Amino acid sequence: MSSWCSAKPSCALFGVSPSTLSKLKAKFHIMGDVKDRPRSGRPKKTTPQEDRFITLSALSLLQICSQGLQDDMALVSATRALDPVWRNVMFRDESRFCPRQLDHRSKVWRRRGERYADCCSDRIKYFGGGSVMVWGGISLTGKTRLVIIGGNLNAERHRDEILQPVAIPYIHSLGPNSILQDDNARPHRAGFIRDYLQNVGVERMEWPASSPDLNPIEHLWDQLGRAVRARVTNTATLADLRQMLVEEWDAIPQQCVTRLVTSMRRRCQAVVAVYGSSTRY
Repeated sequence: MSSWCSAKPSCALFGVSPSTLSKLKAKFHIMGDVKDRPRSGRPKKTTPQEDRFITLSALSLLQICSQGLQDDMALVSATRALDPVWRNVMFRDESRFCPRQLDHRSKVWRRRGERYADCCSDRIKYFGGGSVMVWGGISLTGKTRLVIIGGNLNAERHRDEILQPVAIPYIHSLGPNSILQDDNARPHRAGFIRDYLQNVGVERMEWPASSPDLNPIEHLWDQLGRAVRARVTNTATLADLRQMLVEEWDAIPQQCVTRLVTSMRRRCQAVVAVYGSSTRY
């Protein structure tokens, strides 16, 4: 009782309980001081790459909730076993959209299993009523801004309006050993484009001709077309279409993009299995 009484003024002076003062006294006798030992803190759960993914997701989708970020992170974690060649690849492509005829679809009679057969598909290159060409790029962890291309795209414009301001900075942001995927269109394969990419240190992936089944961004063009088609009215102008394309492109969730990139192994296997013919992709 005497120790309690003697300690009470000290407890009141320092604003601590008698038990706390007793623990500090015992610690002083054992350690020689009452300072806290250095602590490592809670172990970090994310890698620098995952931190960057979270930042990019939050900046590109300002209204994404914490659960959405967790779902996206879970998807990225599940792709760690992905062939390293696809992790740092930027897939890119151009596509054309029309305000009046966004779809060009026609119905056909077909038997089971013929959905992707050549006899049940057709290529249409007619874009009546004006059109808007766009360019975009995607990777495992993000996508570029959508570039609106006015008029015909040649090699010089491809370098000045797409590669220099958008594609090259994005590829470099992916880190070392990043690769640019592009097809064999003339603006992409011009000699001075090849030299330019070598000068800026960008490696280009060799790409087989006539291989739309292999490029995952083709699915994003289809998704983008459906989203815009739901908004287009009979009075929509080309300016309206440009605005809607940019808005809907920005609204595509990163989780969707990541799934497409992680499908590359299966895409390649499917194309090889049918000797280069059409696949379900």
